[in-house]
Amino acid sequence: MFKKLLLVGACLFSVSSMAAVDCDGGVEAVKVGEYGNQGGYFIVNVIGTDGSKRDYRLGYHTDSLAQARMNLVSTILLDNKFIKLRFYNENSCSDASLNRSTPSAVYLTKG
Repeated sequence: MFKKLLLVGACLFSVSSMAAVDCDGGVEAVKVGEYGNQGGYFIVNVIGTDGSKRDYRLGYHTDSLAQARMNLVSTILLDNKFIKLRFYNENSCSDASLNRSTPSAVYLTKG
């Protein structure tokens, strides 16, 4: 019985300790094939709701999910809508950008 309680407690702790962050803002630019280590990645430059400018990787250009993210981001850029990038493995938008993480989800929002 004690082992079952310990297992349930460990599961609850591991779920509650998972971090997620939403990075919202307007799309300023979309980059493909930037020089250097970023060359094979789709990258979006977002002006956050706090006024910060950050680059986020959308994924490698041959990945079908990265291509879908890129299509959505291009639509957002052309329609002057807002974007929300969700990162499940990061604690802040700054960390997501610095760590060059790929978003778990991309949302088109009205702002």
